Amino acid sequence: MEFSFNDLDIDEYLEKLNDLVKAIESTLKSCSRKYKDKQEIEELYSNLNKFLNNENLNESKYLDELTFIEKDFKKSHNLNEVSRKKLFDYKEKLKNLNIELKSMKTMLDKSNSSWTKFNESYSILESWLDQQENLNDVSNSDFSNYQKYQKLHSQFNESANFLIQVSDPFSCSQIKEHLLYINKLWKSYQDKFKDTVYEQYLKILRM
Repeated sequence: MEFSFNDLDIDEYLEKLNDLVKAIESTLKSCSRKYKDKQEIEELYSNLNKFLNNENLNESKYLDELTFIEKDFKKSHNLNEVSRKKLFDYKEKLKNLNIELKSMKTMLDKSNSSWTKFNESYSILESWLDQQENLNDVSNSDFSNYQKYQKLHSQFNESANFLIQVSDPFSCSQIKEHLLYINKLWKSYQDKFKDTVYEQYLKILRM
């Protein structure tokens, strides 16, 4: 959107601003939902960026456009009060939409990142905890990487809890099942090796 009402009739200018506002609102609405899976989030994020690029509304350009409208508004003293009011309203609306767009991009990015962390940590934790569960002799267990898996377990819980908030009912149910399963294995591991884990962990910290 590269125009000024110096080059266009004010009514045409306001109409273009109105079309832009509606397009942004429609795009935001399509992204404002409970997400099905990682693939859907990636598609929404891609579509959002395509829209911003097609409209020349990438972040820096968008801010430039808001400045552009601000300058136009300052030059609007010769307009009638109705047109001035409409121009002011669009300027404020676009400022708010700019904030919403940034927030939506952040949300989609965090959701996608959380899915990646959730899937990766689940796979690693499940494999490792199963191995620990099958150990009968505590002395055969390797505790050198305990801190690593402890951090991974925290990451898994954090990403799972976030995804539960943003996912649709079906995905939410599956995430909860995986969360309960891993936490059950983790508790079993802690109960089985609690004394040894603590002792070995202290030794590692002293090294």
